[in-house]
Amino acid sequence: MNSVPQVSKWIITATVMLPTLIEIMDINITNVSLHTIQGSLSADASESTWIVTSYLVANAIIIPMSGWLAKVFGRKRYLMFSITVFTIASVLCGTATSLTQLIAYRVLQGLGGGALQPMSQAILMESFPEDERTKALSIFLIGVASGPILGPYLGGWITDNYSWRWIFFVNTPFGVIALILTAMFIHDPETHERLKKGDAIDWVGILLLTVGMGSLQIMLDKGQEYDWFGSNTIIALCIIAVVCLTFLVVWELNHELPITNLRLMLIPNYGLGCVLVFTGFFTYYGGLVLLPEFLQDLYGLSPTQAGEVTGLFGITLYVTILLVNRMYQFLDGRIIIIIGLLFLVFGFYNLSMQTPDSGYWDFALARAIMSTGLPLYYVGTSILTYAYVSNKQLTEATPMFNVVRNMGSSFGVAFATTVVARRSQYHQSVLVNFLTDGLPAYDRWIAHAKKLIFYKFGNVPELNYIAKALAYNELQFQSKLLAYFDAFFLMAMFFLIMMLFVIKLHDPRPQKNKEKSQPPSE
Repeated sequence: MNSVPQVSKWIITATVMLPTLIEIMDINITNVSLHTIQGSLSADASESTWIVTSYLVANAIIIPMSGWLAKVFGRKRYLMFSITVFTIASVLCGTATSLTQLIAYRVLQGLGGGALQPMSQAILMESFPEDERTKALSIFLIGVASGPILGPYLGGWITDNYSWRWIFFVNTPFGVIALILTAMFIHDPETHERLKKGDAIDWVGILLLTVGMGSLQIMLDKGQEYDWFGSNTIIALCIIAVVCLTFLVVWELNHELPITNLRLMLIPNYGLGCVLVFTGFFTYYGGLVLLPEFLQDLYGLSPTQAGEVTGLFGITLYVTILLVNRMYQFLDGRIIIIIGLLFLVFGFYNLSMQTPDSGYWDFALARAIMSTGLPLYYVGTSILTYAYVSNKQLTEATPMFNVVRNMGSSFGVAFATTVVARRSQYHQSVLVNFLTDGLPAYDRWIAHAKKLIFYKFGNVPELNYIAKALAYNELQFQSKLLAYFDAFFLMAMFFLIMMLFVIKLHDPRPQKNKEKSQPPSE
């Protein structure tokens, strides 16, 4: 067998981070432009959300298959093929003349983009020695975290100054560069396993995975819009997802060449690490998606100000990324994770304790605290999750880890939006009891409102009716505000509970260092 050419790990890092960054940014850059695309293609708000949903569904289907597809085609070929499909699909998205075309092209783009993260992560981790995996995972987090920070800014700027079509066209030069660099510098390692000719293809696994994950992702994206289990469509999708994914687990565990290797969950730390990354991203991204609407609708911040709080003050994570590698040299990985979780607890708790008088800098501080904790939690969890995973297993282990992380984000967004909707209804049902004539506080509020209206507009007709309408508007505002506070508090508690599971992980370094220090037996 020919030896693999030696390439600088930093050249490989730059090569694999480029496709990772453009794929993650593409998810976030599109959200900002949905309203503009909707008007351009004459679609309503409900229809336009399929532009995002179609991409996520394709992603959810292809990511779990990535390890198997890399075995079929070879990892380098599969990565190059994925970059090519993603780039061509991006051009097609920019040329779409109807919503149907755009959704079809987004499915293609999602199928191409799904492999970019897991394959890039596997290659990146292999390129660094085992004792430098912290550095590799910190670098990978830069790409994962930069999308939500840079995407909204770039998407808004391109849409305002050019056209929404350029949010897709902009991928083209980066895709071409990524393809050239991959062809030049990425090589499959000698340990990389390839399926042999004549090996049976797991068609049943492919079918179950496609239908199950597709149904699950659509259910999560459309659940709140369709009133969850009040909708027959959501009930049907849920049943299909549960049945298919249950049969998938049973089938894959008994298949000789499974489409996704669930036996990896038996590796020490790996199964629990996947649970922790699912729960963490469930909570973090659930809260993050609420923040812009919370700031704009309830506190009157402009889109630019909300973007600054959500994006600009998220850059504290870059500072922490620089520190986490040094911290791991002298701290147990579990301690690093717990420190990160404490920052996240405090950040979300801070949000839940705001008042109607809070302002820009109060939210900026809370966001900065949250962003400080994310690298400590994510890098620490990733290090211990992969602690017992060999380089030979990375091609299969990274797709599963990425799909668990992505599904955590999807579940989290669905959960967070549902909590706000349901809790808002609850608080409204409680507070409406206080809008009753004869209650001293309510009568004082109405009297004060009447005076303000009179001083501003004079003796207008139906003054009492207008004052009561204002009281009801205030009730709706307070109900929604309390609902957001409930959601943020709940997320803080989730991160607190996660600490109980962190202590079950194992940091293998003390044992390894002890083995190295022992003299060899004669």
